[in-house]
Amino acid sequence: MRIFITGMPGVGKTTLALKVAERLKDLGYKVGGFITKEIRKDGRRVGFKIITLDTNEEAILAYVGEGEAKPLGLELEIVPEIVKKFKAGDKLKVQLLFNGKPLKGEIRVRTSEKTISHWTDENGFAEIELEKGVNVISARHVDETATEKYDKRNITTTLTIITE
Repeated sequence: MRIFITGMPGVGKTTLALKVAERLKDLGYKVGGFITKEIRKDGRRVGFKIITLDTNEEAILAYVGEGEAKPLGLELEIVPEIVKKFKAGDKLKVQLLFNGKPLKGEIRVRTSEKTISHWTDENGFAEIELEKGVNVISARHVDETATEKYDKRNITTTLTIITE
């Protein structure tokens, strides 16, 4: 069974999803998926966190603000050195992590006009020059740790930076 809930902001989609998930769990169903919740600061929405319905794990989905960036604990993630309002031409240092450990690999930056590949060093770091507009920074890793379910997995992560 798959259930999708849509609607305008504030109409109760998250509340409904949580109630349906709890009821299905009570009936013995395995529940998966996620919800998003607003992150508010001084009465203003500054981002969203994502929460899994099966394990209640939380991570930041989107955030607008400034300060030090920290790893979220995702399996594969690109962590910026700092979070701030970026301008075209700014240099951004990022670190690629797999299970919390630095990963040497390729990071791609896609803009509306081009795609540029960068390679991280042995500590997982790369420096990227940001272009004007949307910069989609992505990385892919092939995890060859076999399990009962698969012999290897392709994992992709994305970080989006919008510049002025």
